[in-house]
Amino acid sequence: MASTFILLLLSFSIFPLFIIHGTQEDKKHYTLIQKTCEFGSHNFTTDIHYDFCTSALESRPARECQTLRGVGMASIRLVIANVTDTRRHIQAVVHSGKVRPWVKRCIDECSDLYDSALIGVEEAMTNYKSQDYTQAQYGIDQVIDMAGLCEDLFAVGSQDTPAGGCGGGVSPFSARNNNAMELSAMVLAVMRLLQEGRVH
Repeated sequence: MASTFILLLLSFSIFPLFIIHGTQEDKKHYTLIQKTCEFGSHNFTTDIHYDFCTSALESRPARECQTLRGVGMASIRLVIANVTDTRRHIQAVVHSGKVRPWVKRCIDECSDLYDSALIGVEEAMTNYKSQDYTQAQYGIDQVIDMAGLCEDLFAVGSQDTPAGGCGGGVSPFSARNNNAMELSAMVLAVMRLLQEGRVH
């Protein structure tokens, strides 16, 4: 009976240590995300909004963002998820039967662009894992380029004179294109920090 009581006392005395340790790990995780996003928001021509960056990374499991390399990996996973979901969305639009004929060509082209973007980000992940940041950057740049082209297709031309685009001024995929570019820029920010040997 006495031994059981002692074990209970020990378990209660150890339990707060686990809570404190967990809190410290969470604080480290959030601080790393905040510092990475702050760096990105001040050092890139492609807009990285601090709140968007922190919210996106905090949506990933905490264990993924314990190190700077982990933050980069988490960012690439976010790009893959975004590009995959956008491809699926564009295909659904194509097959909805509600696309105006003169716009369909550009939507089909956006679908092809996101096919290329997915290949680019998957190659980036492979190269990132092997710490070949130069090649990984090439794959991420491809995502930014493809999303930008999808956006630009709808900024030129019109129903009567397409001139290489579909007119209308705004892409129906603007929010998705912008997210793809911003998430990709987050990856580039992390890789720059790693290449410069900077550790938060």
